[in-house]
Amino acid sequence: CGFPHVENGRIAQYYYTFKSFYFPMSIDKKLSFFCLAGYTTESGRQEEQTTCTTEGWSPEPRCFSKSAGYVTQCFNTQRNLYIKIGVQ
Repeated sequence: CGFPHVENGRIAQYYYTFKSFYFPMSIDKKLSFFCLAGYTTESGRQEEQTTCTTEGWSPEPRCFSKSAGYVTQCFNTQRNLYIKIGVQ
């Protein structure tokens, strides 16, 4: 796997410094990434691991805004569409 871009986050600094030594990374190798202030992983944590697979990094290393709304429920009745919005 190639050097990952972590949306709204970073990997350890030494990976940036020694990029050509660590990358490309072998299949099944794990890599930790962390989120910048105000962001969390999809699971709501500050730090997460991603694994190199034949399709690339999984899960994709991304961080989401803590204050962004997200849809937690959506259902339709005959007359109205109800959407419940959550905020982390």
